[in-house]
Amino acid sequence: MFCTLLHSRERQGSILLIAILLISFSISPIGINNQQYADKLLFIRDIYVLVETPSGDRVGSAIVYLFEMNDNGDWVIIGKTYTSSAGIASFKPILSIPLSYIGNTVNLMVAAIKGNYIGLYSFSLDYSPLSKPKYVHVEMINLNQKNISVSKRFEIAFENNNTIEKYTTVLKYSTCNGIYAQWRYPIGAKIRVQSKWRLPPGSGSWIDSGYTTVTLDLGTVSGIHSGNYIRVLQFQVKYKDAIIPIGGIAIEKVYAVDTDNDGGYYRKQSYPWSCTPTTGSKSTIIYQGDTKEINVTGGEEYDFYVTVSFSYPWATTVTLGVDKTSAPRAILTLSAGYRSNSTYVVKIVSLGDSDYLNSRAFWIGQS
Repeated sequence: MFCTLLHSRERQGSILLIAILLISFSISPIGINNQQYADKLLFIRDIYVLVETPSGDRVGSAIVYLFEMNDNGDWVIIGKTYTSSAGIASFKPILSIPLSYIGNTVNLMVAAIKGNYIGLYSFSLDYSPLSKPKYVHVEMINLNQKNISVSKRFEIAFENNNTIEKYTTVLKYSTCNGIYAQWRYPIGAKIRVQSKWRLPPGSGSWIDSGYTTVTLDLGTVSGIHSGNYIRVLQFQVKYKDAIIPIGGIAIEKVYAVDTDNDGGYYRKQSYPWSCTPTTGSKSTIIYQGDTKEINVTGGEEYDFYVTVSFSYPWATTVTLGVDKTSAPRAILTLSAGYRSNSTYVVKIVSLGDSDYLNSRAFWIGQS
């Protein structure tokens, strides 16, 4: 369950719509500094947070904090409220994105605390003038069941600025002799990376805490290539291991940071393969002499994984899932050359639920 994206949790939106009618809204005010937002586009979004225990019981009277990731990749509290008796907290924050590019994403995090229970979840919002509500589900854990003592909870009360940069796989595909490929990752394409947290910092098991989104500030188009190879595209992504105080409790969280130069550094890898036909969740074909553009979007599960390691203030290694949002789309263009046997076509299959984020192309005979 911890290795899936927010999509399954978002489906609880229909349940929330009914419960929201029972809420007496409690919204924290947000101060606006005019100079701070001089080069920003402001927008407002309704956010509804459903807080539950692992057994599915709604948690009323829990303190819920709303954080926003700032330009430095730090989490800043922008709201605080309590859940209603139905276990729902509501926020109506004023959010901002750069005027220079309105395709940027705002990364947010909610943290819920009540007694010995705590839960965190990170998610992202795109700018939308329609202000569609966002529904988020937070599952709390029992600290006592995790054998976390009160003394350890308050051991560390500072934020750690430990960051690294790591090449992260965002596309995997294949070519064969006579099959030609080219990819295009445009400005604004969004890479979704899983985040994890643990308590106390420096020990304990890592727990899924949603995702953050990295938006490409620079787009790249590859040259045309062929040959019997599996090919991998990787972008350099910044990761952070942060110690974050939340209501007197210090938690450790590892996540990807959205910067102003994403997409600036990338690398391509390839290794030989046999071009053996394989199966997948969906497929399409290309006749000889034709070209097909494939919309690379990603699915509901993580298609790739990246392992990041930090050395300070303690040795930490975490594996995070990687996926792509559906828009803006990236394009994988595949072309079929000519063969002496005109019955052959190129078949492209999408592995898993990747929606061609992870695909294979090969020749097959068609009767």
